[in-house]
Amino acid sequence: MARKKKQPPTYITPLQHKFILEYVAEIGASHDEGRRTNATAAALRAGYAESSSKAMASRLLKDERIKTQIDAEIDMALGSERAVLRHNLLREFQALGFSDMGHFLDDDNNVLPKSQWPKGASRVVSEVITEVSEDGKVKTKIKLLDKHKNLALLAKYAHVVEDKPQKIELDISLTSQEEQDATLKELLSKME
Repeated sequence: MARKKKQPPTYITPLQHKFILEYVAEIGASHDEGRRTNATAAALRAGYAESSSKAMASRLLKDERIKTQIDAEIDMALGSERAVLRHNLLREFQALGFSDMGHFLDDDNNVLPKSQWPKGASRVVSEVITEVSEDGKVKTKIKLLDKHKNLALLAKYAHVVEDKPQKIELDISLTSQEEQDATLKELLSKME
């Protein structure tokens, strides 16, 4: 007669729960102190015997129920920080994706002094090149970061487009905002 394999319990014991909390606290402390996370120390603080704490910590960290609960605890601890991070990333993608070369140029298409740029606009600038001609005239050129890439990320974030690979050829040697907008419309129409 074959013996039945003992199934692990579906619940987490109070001692295991204490280990989870101690381990999550250990992750934070080790990160702050620049050292590796010590699961054995978390097992000891949770109440496991010193003689078995190393083996028990290893066993607990392999248990899917424990790993799932650790992840949930970390998510709860970082919830507000992740929301702030998500908000800041979205704001940066928007700034880059909706940047307008017109914010940096005067009516004669000369680059405005940085003091006249909109607040925070410099974060979308990739490069500023100043050239001096032989006759002493100074010409400044400005290059913005990749607007199309950031719009694509925004579209993905907003679930406007499906996340499936598409081959789209795009000439990015654009010279005016109108050409950029026309190319963007063409790109978006291909994604529909």
